[in-house]
Amino acid sequence: LTYPNVFSAPPTSTPTGPDLFLFTPDYVQPYVQQARLGFEREVLPNVSLSVTYMLFRGVHLSRTRDINLFPPVDVAATGLDGQTYTVKRFPGVGADAGAQFRSTTPLRPFTGYNRISLFESNSNSRYDGLAVQVQRRFSRGLQFTASYTLSKAKDDKPDQTAVVPGGGDDAKIVQNSFNLRDDYGNGDSDQPHRFVFSPVYELGRFERSDNAVVRALLSDYTFSGIIQLQSGFAYTAGIGADLNRDGNLRNDRVPGTARNDSRTPNVYQFDVRATRNIRVTETARLRLILEGFNIFNRANLETVNANFFRNFTAASAGGVNSLTLNQPFATAAFGSPRTFLTQRQLQLAIKFDF
Repeated sequence: LTYPNVFSAPPTSTPTGPDLFLFTPDYVQPYVQQARLGFEREVLPNVSLSVTYMLFRGVHLSRTRDINLFPPVDVAATGLDGQTYTVKRFPGVGADAGAQFRSTTPLRPFTGYNRISLFESNSNSRYDGLAVQVQRRFSRGLQFTASYTLSKAKDDKPDQTAVVPGGGDDAKIVQNSFNLRDDYGNGDSDQPHRFVFSPVYELGRFERSDNAVVRALLSDYTFSGIIQLQSGFAYTAGIGADLNRDGNLRNDRVPGTARNDSRTPNVYQFDVRATRNIRVTETARLRLILEGFNIFNRANLETVNANFFRNFTAASAGGVNSLTLNQPFATAAFGSPRTFLTQRQLQLAIKFDF
C-alpha cells in the first residue's frame, strides 16, 4: 500500500495481534557452579594415569515461555497404527465445541495480543562426568594421550535467544508452559561416551643403511593422528505440526516420549598426519605435510529427520471428536539422514621455517 493508492474495501480478515516480550520482575543473572576432584600418578616409566570427576551446575538459566495461553486439557489421539496417545492440548478458537476442536488457533486470555513471551531465570542444568586419562611423555620417539569420558548432561531446556516468533527460535521454547519439568531430559550436548587417542611418533635419523640416499629419504619423519569414538547426537522425536495448539509448530513431541531421548548412530573419526622435515641450513627447515581427515570416509550422521509423525488430522462429526496422527512419507522416515559430518579430506602443505 503506497500513497495515493488505497484499499478498495476494508480488509475482511481479522488482524493478528502483536507479539509481546516481557521480563519477569524477579529475573536474576545466571551463574555456574563447578567442582572437580581427581588424582594422578605415574604407573609406568614416563606413563601417568589420572582420574577426574567433574560437576557443572547451571543455576537461574534463562528461558522463554508463552504465558498467553489457557491451561491445556487431555485429548485422545490415535496413530495410523492404531496406538492411542494422550495429548495435552490448549483450548482453541471456535463458535462451537466442534469448531473449537478443529481449530488451529489457540484461544488467548489476552485477546489483543498473540504470543506473550516471558523471559525468566528459572531453568537449570547439570553435567556429571568421569574422565580417565593415560598420558605418555615423549620418550624414544613416542608420546600419546588416551582419554575416556563417561558423562551425563541433563536440563529442562534453558535458552536465552528465543526472540523471533514463527521462526527457528520456536524450537527452543518449552512444549507446555504450565509444566516446565515436562521438558526435563537429556541436554542438547549430551554425549554419554567419548574416547580420544592422539599419538605422535618421530622416526628421527634412519641409521640402518650405509646408503646415504636411503638414509636421507627415510629420516626425519613425524607421524601423528587423532582417533575419536563417541556417542551419537541426541534429538527429540517430534511432530511436524502444532499438535498441542500453542501457536508453535516446532516444539511438539511425540506423546509419552522424553526430550532428546533418541540418538544418532555412534561417531567414529580417524585423522592422520605425516610430516617430512628437511633441514636446509642450520636455521632453515622445510616441512612437507600430508593430512587426512575421516580417512575411512565413514558416514557420521549429524542430523536426521526427527519427525515421528508428519502431521495430524482433527475431525468433528456428530458430536464425536477424533485426532489422528499421520506417519511421515517413506522418503522422510523418522531417523532418516539429513546432514553428515566431514567426509574424507586429504590436504598437502609445505612450510618453510627460518
